[in-house]
Amino acid sequence: MDTMTGDRPYRKAMTHREAVDEMKSTGIQFDPYLVEKFLEVLQETE
Repeated sequence: MDTMTGDRPYRKAMTHREAVDEMKSTGIQFDPYLVEKFLEVLQETE
């Protein structure tokens, strides 16, 4: 998540919402089950 929401030399940072949407929309790069669990943990820590 930090990589997606932080500025990089090759692209500007995404917002938190954009990063979450990106993780949810790519069923190939990220395992949908793990994305769901990761987002649950993120919500618990906020």
